[in-house]
Amino acid sequence: MKLEINLVGKIAQHKLVEIEGKRPFLDIHIDIVLPTAGGKEFTHWIRVKVWQEMAEKIAPLLSKGCMVAVSGRPEVHPYSRRDGTPAAELIVHADKIQVLDATEG
Repeated sequence: MKLEINLVGKIAQHKLVEIEGKRPFLDIHIDIVLPTAGGKEFTHWIRVKVWQEMAEKIAPLLSKGCMVAVSGRPEVHPYSRRDGTPAAELIVHADKIQVLDATEG
């Protein structure tokens, strides 16, 4: 069984990471705005990793504010905040990524 997540959101930041001797990857932070029970909106920040050839191919097409659709495998990454309290981050390892709107917003 494979767990897959599908997201649509705007790019807040992105960076192609190339480390000698390692696979290149694109590190993307997207924001997804969802309504709350009280009728307000809440922004969720999701980190997306795009690997190898797909990363190198899509990186030049991305800009801050562009809308993307992402499908991939979710991973929860635990870490410690600066104050030492535990936290977790959702990372999606993208199998597919599509630019929906390349305009800045």
